[in-house]
Amino acid sequence: MGRTGFSTTESARLLLLGVLALSVVLAEQEGENLSGLSNNPDKAIFAVRENGTTCLMVEFAVKFLVPYDVLALNGIDLITEQAVFTLPRGAEIEGKCGSTESEIHISWKNNAYTLRIYFSKELREKGIEVWKISKVQFVYDTSETSQFISAYNPGKHTASTHRLSALVTPAGHSYVCTAQQTLTLISSDHQKGVTVSMYDIQIQPFDIASDFMFSEPQYHKSQFASGGFTLYDTLCRWTLTEDQEDESEEGSLSQDGRTDGCAIKCLEHTNIIKLQYR
Repeated sequence: MGRTGFSTTESARLLLLGVLALSVVLAEQEGENLSGLSNNPDKAIFAVRENGTTCLMVEFAVKFLVPYDVLALNGIDLITEQAVFTLPRGAEIEGKCGSTESEIHISWKNNAYTLRIYFSKELREKGIEVWKISKVQFVYDTSETSQFISAYNPGKHTASTHRLSALVTPAGHSYVCTAQQTLTLISSDHQKGVTVSMYDIQIQPFDIASDFMFSEPQYHKSQFASGGFTLYDTLCRWTLTEDQEDESEEGSLSQDGRTDGCAIKCLEHTNIIKLQYR
């Protein structure tokens, strides 16, 4: 005759499995696509929610420039083409929220493309808590023929940043910037440089107080050093490259599409932006 009950060990194991399953349910995280709320056809709005409460939100337009190889007409040489496309509003969202680390994964075309953005929170000097983008990855499949035409040796590749510290923002605030900000990611496809450009940005990966609502951003009034006009813009913190420190660095910036050679320097410890014309 077979057993009709569970042993003490089996009962304890089942109870533990039940507790673990319950903890997963209690910490359930889901992605929400809110792009339909934007009147801008190029802008997407995505949110990650935990236990029914928003814990991460991004609102932006994103453009990708991806180099790939095609076979030349002689059938021997390889030439490089460029695929240029934008982040679609209908993408699928996944993400994770934590107290000091968060991330969002944005996928489309049956996972032929996935943009992953990783955030971290840290203490700076004088006990100031900030958050930043710590890593960006872009997975793309050159066998996806709507963007990659006649790609040579097609397949999936991953492009990543290295030692990134970008969009540094005081904790409890959202980052807002209308100007285009560009990252160069290094691809597993023969170290090619993949360009990811973001604009019309509002991002907050931590400390969202109200569901589906960004916290207050910090605004800044700056004076162009040339041209005789005042530029009112949000506080734009420029991306730092792998060889730069976290403070007092500069990078090129085009304000509202201008190409007049204006450079922006962010002094994070004083929250001051200096615009220098060159």
